[in-house]
Amino acid sequence: MKIIRKTPQGNKTILVNVDGIMRQGDLERDVFIRKDDVIIVEEKTVNF
Repeated sequence: MKIIRKTPQGNKTILVNVDGIMRQGDLERDVFIRKDDVIIVEEKTVNF
């Protein structure tokens, strides 16, 4: 997942390992969402 955050220096892209947070409990990498953040979640295709 990507978070695009506006800063005084311009837009900042923050990469978030959601799998690591959710499955492995790596809460140190969890990111608080701020007002005006843009969240981008890539589509994952699964073939059975």
